[in-house]
Amino acid sequence: MKHLLAFSTLFLSLTAFAQQTLDIAEATLKIGGLEEEVLYHGFAEGDQLIFSFQETEGKELKSIEILAYPALSIFQDYKTVSLSKTLRIARTGIYVFRFTNTALTGRICHYKIQRVPATEATAKFNTQVYWRSLPANSYYLAEEKYLVSRDTIVVPVIEHKVERVHSKTSVNGIGNKTTVEVTLPDHTVSWSYYLGVGNSSEEIFREAEEKAERQRRQLNGAASLICKATMYNGYAVMASLALNGIAEFGIPKNADNIQYHFAPDARNAQLFLTNAEFSSFEQGNGPLSFKRMVQPRSGTFYVCLLNDNFLYGIDVHVKVAAVTVQEVWGVREVRKFSKVGGREAYLKVLY
Repeated sequence: MKHLLAFSTLFLSLTAFAQQTLDIAEATLKIGGLEEEVLYHGFAEGDQLIFSFQETEGKELKSIEILAYPALSIFQDYKTVSLSKTLRIARTGIYVFRFTNTALTGRICHYKIQRVPATEATAKFNTQVYWRSLPANSYYLAEEKYLVSRDTIVVPVIEHKVERVHSKTSVNGIGNKTTVEVTLPDHTVSWSYYLGVGNSSEEIFREAEEKAERQRRQLNGAASLICKATMYNGYAVMASLALNGIAEFGIPKNADNIQYHFAPDARNAQLFLTNAEFSSFEQGNGPLSFKRMVQPRSGTFYVCLLNDNFLYGIDVHVKVAAVTVQEVWGVREVRKFSKVGGREAYLKVLY
């Protein structure tokens, strides 16, 4: 029973602490025309930083930025009238609050800065920032971002889709046009497409895929893009096309053709379907088409297909692959040399 009471007491105290919110600063300040104000406050690792802002007259402030001292931006907002933001503090240190006014007239701003400590010990953390003079020809520590890794990945956006496009004289009420939606993944730097008509085009694609995969294995880690990229299994030819524009497809025999346009958005795709004037950024006509593209690099577009055959519908094999580059960034402390004297902010870390 004693253990149960002790556990209950501990649980209640921890629950109460978890809800503790400490005020750091609250004030109303006037930021003059073409001026900025900068505030400095310390935070402990694990803190929840709670920041609220209001321009009292409903006017926009050009920007509000929060930085890890001295100059590592962790949040920024533009044309701000009011704002409420919560951030988790990754590292103990000084954080800078910068208010920038680019208007000719002043701004009256009310702000409030609070913290929710991660532990009971850090609740006693001293958030005050102190300043000391730096002598000339001295070293100081600063944080900088650096690239940890850069991974090239080939993503199958449309692995394989067979789209039926009916003839001009189809009696089922379906027209001889159709569209295929394509959404590029984040961090796309280039992409490739393949459009092939009928089963013969699939045989051509399979042969090209086998050849591209053999070449990739033979190179075995050579300094080529296709060897250094991570790719979806069975997508070597689309990867090669998307990375460096190289693909070896055979020539189809006695195949039907497909007219195609790439519409930049849903509005133009709908205009295509209704026989109205529309915009496109890529087009062609043939039994087999493929290409490397570098634009667009984000968003959704539409592959618009038109069958000009009067009697027969056709099956179009659609494939799209994208090359994405994922960058992982880290933060490290570096020593920098100062030829002239200056001031340096620091904390008296008290727990």
